[in-house]
Amino acid sequence: MPENNLCLSAGYTLESIAKVLGDSVLMPVFTFIQPKLASENWGDRYMGMIAFGSIIEGPNPAQLNSIIKDAFIGIIEMINDKVPKVRQTVAFVYYKLSEFVPEVILQAQNTMDLFVNRCLEHINEHHLISTLLMGALKNLYVNANRLG
Repeated sequence: MPENNLCLSAGYTLESIAKVLGDSVLMPVFTFIQPKLASENWGDRYMGMIAFGSIIEGPNPAQLNSIIKDAFIGIIEMINDKVPKVRQTVAFVYYKLSEFVPEVILQAQNTMDLFVNRCLEHINEHHLISTLLMGALKNLYVNANRLG
């Protein structure tokens, strides 16, 4: 099985586990992904983002928000990664965050502004990245109006 398919399969498996286990999946996964996201190896950053994106839908949004809010600026900035595959995975995480945990983006004006600016800066990239970023902006708009 090609490595890309293996990573994606692991991500789908982790997503199913997160939906079943909820909050209890957060600490083990964050312990795994923190060094991956800071790694010089693009494959580690890619795997870390796949793992992160895979658990967004399962846990309680308030619990997830409390864990990621301090690291969120770093996550936003990962869209500037030099490797397109990592940027695509970050765009996927943007999309999922804006749909399932928009509060983490909307928590402060500077966080929201940075998120929107990074989306707009990368909107003309490969169609897979731009589609995810457009979806993230749409999700953010819908959820910002819903949350007031």
